[in-house]
Amino acid sequence: MPTPALNARMRSFLQGELTLAELYELTHEELYGVATQGRLLYDSGKTQAARQIFEGLTTLAPNEASFHTGLGAVYQRQEELERACEEYDRALALNERDVAALCNRAEVLLQQGKIEEAAKDLQRIAELDPKGEQGFSQRARGIALALSTIVQKLHAPQPPPPK
Repeated sequence: MPTPALNARMRSFLQGELTLAELYELTHEELYGVATQGRLLYDSGKTQAARQIFEGLTTLAPNEASFHTGLGAVYQRQEELERACEEYDRALALNERDVAALCNRAEVLLQQGKIEEAAKDLQRIAELDPKGEQGFSQRARGIALALSTIVQKLHAPQPPPPK
């Protein structure tokens, strides 16, 4: 039999005042512990299991940007680029300073041929972490350097064809 406290939480959930995680009284530590397991599965190549974890986490705690970033990374690895971008967009709507989401989205945008949009994400990362101290910032710098080299080659004068 539900207690009055549970009934009150259920009403709050149904009115959109609580997340599913809050309804079940899951702590941040518990949720992030599950996310760590999802990351370990992702890192070991078990993307389907990681996908299940991050899909569950985004359902339980839809306002946690890092869970959307994790799910986006899974979708990206599974070559579901549109879905990956949607998750990165959600993450960035929740936390505009999410360097991992920006870097991963820049990679997806490049894969989709959206060079100007990708360049904006890379520029934003440089603004957020000008010293390049975060791992994703360093990766973004590598991407930006490669992109710059490609653009320079595209705009370099072409030698005349041999006669």
